Amino acid sequence: MRMTVQRRMDFPIHALAPLLEEAGWDVSVDETLIAVRAEADGFFQLKADRGGRVYLRRTFMASSPRGRTVTRAGRDYALHEEITVKREVATQLEQMDDVLHILATMRELVLKSDALVD
Repeated sequence: MRMTVQRRMDFPIHALAPLLEEAGWDVSVDETLIAVRAEADGFFQLKADRGGRVYLRRTFMASSPRGRTVTRAGRDYALHEEITVKREVATQLEQMDDVLHILATMRELVLKSDALVD
């Protein structure tokens, strides 16, 4: 699901970069800000555009990876299975004043397994 918002194109995404870098994110800024961070809780990707839309995605393994070797017609084949979950939250940033609190709330939501339940 994507949020539809009016694009103002004046949100200062370049001002987000130092805040995120200070918090340990790897940040790239062009027309869009993209920040990534790997943690024990999963892989996080934050994306923000000049319209103020911001998305946070967490990708994590839902279960331990499994694997085994099978033999068919004398040839060994290595099978591997991982089940991953992607959870994303999006919002609209209007100004920089409360951005750290908003990002913390977004992180909390992608970490909660019951976030989609009322």
